Amino acid sequence: MESNSPQQSRKEMLIALAQDACKHAPGSRERQRKLTEMITILARSLWRESSEYYEDALQDSYCFLCRRLCDLYDPSKASVTTWINNHLKWRLHSLKMKAIAQERKRAFVPLTTEDGLNPVDNIPAPVAPEESLVDLIRAWATEDESGELRSKHLKNNPRVTCQMLILRRLVPEETTWSDLSKEFEVPLPSLNALYQR
Repeated sequence: MESNSPQQSRKEMLIALAQDACKHAPGSRERQRKLTEMITILARSLWRESSEYYEDALQDSYCFLCRRLCDLYDPSKASVTTWINNHLKWRLHSLKMKAIAQERKRAFVPLTTEDGLNPVDNIPAPVAPEESLVDLIRAWATEDESGELRSKHLKNNPRVTCQMLILRRLVPEETTWSDLSKEFEVPLPSLNALYQR
């Protein structure tokens, strides 16, 4: 009998974890455990590049996996690794394009009417959904019922806790990895390793 290659068995394991995760209710401990296992396995085989946007794109891809796995992933079209790598590369491209657009915007002079008002100011702000995934994560991290998020911190730096990282990385007040690295004088890989734990 032929033995499966490690890559083949990883692919099958990820598909099995995906199917198992989707059997459980969103937000349940069982689903979170399966998603965490998937992320741990995926972390070894995801696309890597030395872009200043990489850590943000990676974080977004993990969130995408957790939010959209059960309604978007189709194992007949791609492996979980390929699916997430495609999202990761798309997100990297998107972040680069956003940075270019922001750079161009800085040189843009807004239109004003004769009375000096900007017509864009009259557009109403979009209505936010009642309770988003970000709100649920924020509540979970803030409450930290077990105290585990507050107790896990970088060696010799108790200010950098898992709870602080989760809360600082949430949108819309999202703090970039490079800003956190500068603020706490901690290398990006150390922050990311704690965050992944």
